[in-house]
Amino acid sequence: MMWGIAYLLGRRSLVPVIVAHFLNDATALPWITFFMVTAR
Repeated sequence: MMWGIAYLLGRRSLVPVIVAHFLNDATALPWITFFMVTAR
């Protein structure tokens, strides 16, 4: 739903959606990897 809102607010351009998705992955994936490595 967030990407849909970004798409509509970005005047139906995919660029804001791509940037938002990249920022989401860039912040979430290191945390996921960290917790996978340190899990017991």
